[in-house]
Amino acid sequence: MGNAMDVFLEGDTDLRQWEGFLSAVYDEFGSRPWTVSDLKIRLDREMKEVTTFRTLIHETLPDDLSDAFVDPHRSFSRVCGRALARQEGRRFPSGLMLQRGKTVQRATQWVIVQTNDVDQGHSEGGEAE
Repeated sequence: MGNAMDVFLEGDTDLRQWEGFLSAVYDEFGSRPWTVSDLKIRLDREMKEVTTFRTLIHETLPDDLSDAFVDPHRSFSRVCGRALARQEGRRFPSGLMLQRGKTVQRATQWVIVQTNDVDQGHSEGGEAE
């Protein structure tokens, strides 16, 4: 019990980081399915182009993803895929929730939904029209 406050504060930081990240990704993809590869392409564009993006996703990466993104010895795709899987089904205070979609050419698609969409029966990940 002595470390309960540390665990709570760490969890709160994790929650805030992931909620900010998913919000930024949602700004880019909406409720359309996307893959880690799609995300990586967008992140690379942010870093290379002098383009004005409404939201800079790389600035919202949770710590573990940010570390993997800048480390050439780590596979961002692998780290990101595993991290997304750990967040699957978690409902964030903003109403966002990450769901696994279809697998297309061995790549998992992800869908970010508003939980009110889920309540209305639109919970089929990857079935966005």
